[in-house]
Amino acid sequence: MVVLVCQCPCCDNVFFVNYVVPHGVFNIYDVPMLGFEQIIGGHAVDVYYDETIATISSDFIKIFNDSCIAEQEGCKSIVGLGYRRALEFLVKDYAIKFNDKDKEEIAVMHLSDVIKKYLDSQTQELFKKTTWIGNDYSHYSKEYENIDIDDLKQLVLLSADAIKKDVKIREYMSKIKHKSNKE
Repeated sequence: MVVLVCQCPCCDNVFFVNYVVPHGVFNIYDVPMLGFEQIIGGHAVDVYYDETIATISSDFIKIFNDSCIAEQEGCKSIVGLGYRRALEFLVKDYAIKFNDKDKEEIAVMHLSDVIKKYLDSQTQELFKKTTWIGNDYSHYSKEYENIDIDDLKQLVLLSADAIKKDVKIREYMSKIKHKSNKE
């Protein structure tokens, strides 16, 4: 392993970068390219922010970004749990936004039940399978060996996009009213 000390040109924070050196290599200058492993220290970078999603679930954005920071710091064993938790906050906050009278019930329901009861049938499959993959990261053995943490992150972001799309459609449909009785 080779560790480089670097300084951010924007904020002057110092951070370290780990590179993997192939086994048996004693002179790193003989290697055409070192394998990047992780960044340690420096400043964390928030990966996700969307104004529409922020109005629904600021907790989702905080938890998702905390998970990204954990991933950037190399905490690979806890990242999946964070993304799964972010998904749960997003789905429940979304369900509460449009079903405020059921707030107490939604808060204690299992995520799968919230998805079945409150989400559009077209997107239920996405949310259900994203939940399965997220749950895979909290159990001793994995059911979905062919799906990795990057896939889970993309599924969570697709879920956020689906919610954003629904919210935007609702907003525009409520703004646009037909001006006459003719269709």
